[in-house]
Parts: sequence; structure tokens; C-alpha cells
Amino acid sequence: MDLDKLSIVVRTRSPWEAIDLGVKLTKAWWRPLFLSWLIPAAIIFLLSSLIFHQYAWVGYVIVWWVKPLIDRGPLYIVSRRLFGDQADIRDLLANRTMVYKRDWFLSLTLRRFSLSRSFDMPLTVLEQASDKVRLKRLDVLHPSVYGVATWLTIICLHIEFFIVLGIAGLLIIMIPEQVNIDFISVIIEAGTLIDWVYSLCTFAAMCVVGPFYAVAGFVLYISRRIDLEAWDIEIRFRHLAAEQENKRKLTRDSTSSFLVFICTLGLSLAFFLQAPEVKADEPINIDNQAEMLEMAKAKNDIIDVLLGDDFHQLEQVSGWRLKDLETDYNEDEVPDWFFDFSEFLANNSDFFEKTKDIIQAPSAYIEFILWALAFLLIIYILYRYRQLIKDSETTADENKEPDTVPNVMFGLDVREQSIPENVAAAVHALWIKQEYRDAMSLLYRSTLAGLIHYHQLDFSDSDTEGECLRKVKEKSEDGLDQFFTSLTALWQSLAYGHQLPEESAVRELCEQWDEVLKRE
Repeated sequence: MDLDKLSIVVRTRSPWEAIDLGVKLTKAWWRPLFLSWLIPAAIIFLLSSLIFHQYAWVGYVIVWWVKPLIDRGPLYIVSRRLFGDQADIRDLLANRTMVYKRDWFLSLTLRRFSLSRSFDMPLTVLEQASDKVRLKRLDVLHPSVYGVATWLTIICLHIEFFIVLGIAGLLIIMIPEQVNIDFISVIIEAGTLIDWVYSLCTFAAMCVVGPFYAVAGFVLYISRRIDLEAWDIEIRFRHLAAEQENKRKLTRDSTSSFLVFICTLGLSLAFFLQAPEVKADEPINIDNQAEMLEMAKAKNDIIDVLLGDDFHQLEQVSGWRLKDLETDYNEDEVPDWFFDFSEFLANNSDFFEKTKDIIQAPSAYIEFILWALAFLLIIYILYRYRQLIKDSETTADENKEPDTVPNVMFGLDVREQSIPENVAAAVHALWIKQEYRDAMSLLYRSTLAGLIHYHQLDFSDSDTEGECLRKVKEKSEDGLDQFFTSLTALWQSLAYGHQLPEESAVRELCEQWDEVLKRE
């Protein structure tokens, strides 16, 4: 994951702003995203409709049920395109096993009704996290965005409903006025044609909303990781380092050019001073040489000014302004919708009489009641034996002992064999050689390795420095939390703030290392 190739501006965003960015990305890359959702959904819809052709509703119900798997297609494509890779349907087909196989059964059963599904999906598809790691990651990612992810699901569900109503309304207004149709009777006494029209409208609504839902949840996940892992600060540090390198390169080039010019000028002067045509009583004209020296000096001054901080200042201005709203509203005037609603009640008074017949004849809906009961029974069985299902899915992951202990954290080797025999002496030797960063890196990674192998702390390779510090404080051993708090502060100041710690503080930590992290 190369942060320099990100297609968006890396900065902190509010959750709703991240969702809005996801909508814009969907509109920008609409062709591969919609095709990745439409193709598998259409195949499932057509096959189920052909198999269960007696029931028009089976097609869209099955598509709705497998939406957690269909949403993975747009998620995979947008995750690659966001980091500069122009992925399309062919790339999705080439990696279909990796995209669709992971936790497919849990996604269709226990996790099917999760309201934060689009936000949680990258952990399964992109990070390929096991069940335990996924739960820990969700505990870190969910605070402050879980409510927004839930509302995203609710809003998209309502948008699908409104699209179905809109398509139905469009079909109704296209019917000529001369055709007298009792729409209430058509809806209540729906036949096969009406059922298939409703099924197609529902399928079309899901195809329209599905890619927006998957991409918006993914961008919300990316925004949360930017907040937690400070991607914007890391990218800024990289840019500053690149600018300093370019500045040093320009300075070396300009200095070399100036030295070449001085040497050339000196040889030219020596040649003209030794020329026999110059008489002793004639003055030597050096105006041209002085002018060239002034021009070279001015050129170097201009380069220094252009490379200065005054010409590299960026400023971002934002604010709020009111829209120009036309408020020509008379409070004493009765709204038109009131008259329209009254007219609707008067024209459809027969509807209430037909509802009486429905109430008096419940046997017509026994089939739907039985289907609902069967559905609830399936949900109860899945919930009742959820632990057995979860164990069957995670047995392979639990048998892999090396995955539970990380070998590398933040790019640091934390294996037990990487710890020197005498940590304090090794750190002190590096400090004497003025290799301050290597010394602090050795002390910090040795401490992490000691906490993992000697104190059995449950670290993972995705933990940050702050999360490691929180887990150490939860262990609540005497002296351990204070030691690790001081070490973490010094390490972060040097690694990210480039502030050299005091030698006395480093020496004190080295003296405490063997006492606090006892080897077994």
C-alpha cells in the first residue's frame, strides 16, 4: 500500500464528508463499479427466476440475501483504483477466489444483518483478517463512526424503496388518461404480471444503490484509518524529505556550475594577461569580467530566494455561506397538499371497505405467514448454533500458532532471537557512535519483543504505538507501565518529531530494562 499513489487528498474528514467523497468516486469510476455489481447480480437473478418461475419474488429476495458477497466486487475495484491501479472486471475475475471466498458463509448468516456491513467489509476482503483479529480491529475502528455506518445502511435501504416507488409512479403516469384502472384493486389482487414488474423494479433499485453503498463504506473505512494512523502526517514528512533532497541537489548543481564558470573565467584572464599585444602603459579593461561575476552572483542569489520558505507557503481557506433562498410563503394561505390529500381520501373511500374484507379473510395470507415462520426458524437455528459455525470456519486459523505472535511491528524486528544478550550495552555502544536513531530503535524493539515473549502480551502486527501502550497499562504491573510510557514518548519524539532525547533519560531506561523486563 503506497500512500504516495493515493488518488484523493489525504486529510482528516468528518464521517459524512467521507461518505460524500465515496459517492463522488462512484460517479467518477461508474462503469467498472456498476458492472462488477450488475454482472453477478444479474446471473443470480436470472437463474433463480428460471428455477422458481412460479414465484416472482424469489429472484430479488435471493439477490438481496447475497448482497454482502456482491458488494465485494466494487470494493475490490475501488480499493485498487484509489491507490493508482486501474483495476477493472478482468482483474476482479482473476482474483475472484481471494475476493469472494473469505468468510463467505459468515457473511451470509451471522453477519448478514450487520448495519455496519459496508464499513466492516474491508477487514475481511482487503486485510484478510481472521475472526479474532477482525474483532480486535473493529473495537479500534468502530468508535465515532459506527453510528454513521449504521445510518448509511438505513439511508440506502430507504433510497432503494423510493426508487421502486419512483419507477412504479413513472409506469403509472405513462398510462393514458382514457384508460380507467382501479390501481387499488390491481395492487390488492396482484397477478403474475404485476409481481414480475415489482420484482424487476426492486432488482433495478438494488443495482443502482449497491455500488454507492459499498464504495461509501470503504471510503469511510479509509477516512477512519487516516485519523488513527496519521497518513497525512506521514505523507507530509515524505514530501518534506523530498523537498530537502531536491534543494540540496539544486544547491550542488548551482555550486558546480559556478565553480566551472570561475575556472573558465580564470583561464581566460590568464590568457589575455599574457598576450604580447597589451602594452604596459595601457589600462586593462576588466569591465566585462566584473559584469559576468555580478551576473553569476545574482543568479545564485535568485536561486537561494526561490528555494526559500517564502515561496513555498500554502494556505487553505474554508468557511460557510448562506444560500440565496426565495421565501415567498404566506403563512395565512392553506397549503395545496391539504386539498390534494382531502381529494385523495374522497376518491379512494372504497379502499377502506376492501381492507375490511382483507381483515375478515386472513386465510389468504397463511402462505406468507408460514414463509415468515420458516424464515424465523432458520434465523433461530443459526443463532442457536452460532458458536459451532464460527468454530468450523476458524479452525484452520486457530491451528496456525505463528500467526498469533507478530514478527514485525512498525517495521521493527520483534522476534525473540533479535534481542541482544546485553540490551543496555548494545544501546550504549550505538549511542557512543552517535547512531541515536538506531540506539532508540534497538531499545524500543527489544522492549516490544520482551513484552511479547517474556510477559505474554497479546500484540498484533496491526497495533500502533498508542495501542501497545494501552495494552501495557491494562496489564498493570509495577514499574512496567511507567517504563514503557517513558520509552514510548522518547521513541515517538525521535521517530516522528526528530527531537533527540537526553542522554541521561536513555541511560536511565537502559538501567531499568533488565529489572523491568525479566528474562525467563
